[in-house]
Amino acid sequence: MSTSKAAPTANKPGHALLQGGHPTPVCAKPRVRDRIFETACDLFYKYGIRDVGVDTIATEAGTNKMSFYRSFASKDELVAEYLEQKGREFGSGGTISSPRTRATRAAKSKRFSMPT
Repeated sequence: MSTSKAAPTANKPGHALLQGGHPTPVCAKPRVRDRIFETACDLFYKYGIRDVGVDTIATEAGTNKMSFYRSFASKDELVAEYLEQKGREFGSGGTISSPRTRATRAAKSKRFSMPT
């Protein structure tokens, strides 16, 4: 009797082998974090950031609050990532600035501009 093991093969249609021989579906679900993020983006766009809670995001993403908080430390972190993505989409380079920051920049710009 031989004690060596043969390399496992995929024995189910639609499955492939990962390194280590464990089968995995070829069309695996997106990562939970990605699913949560994409769901949140859709909900934020439809209803606004303030009107969408963590419970709603988790439920709509097909997960729970524990998975949400494993992926994002807080709703604020998720919102910051959402706003950075939107900033990149609209060409601001992903830099988010508050009205206060913009006002400070405008005041400095005025102070240092040359009179005409």
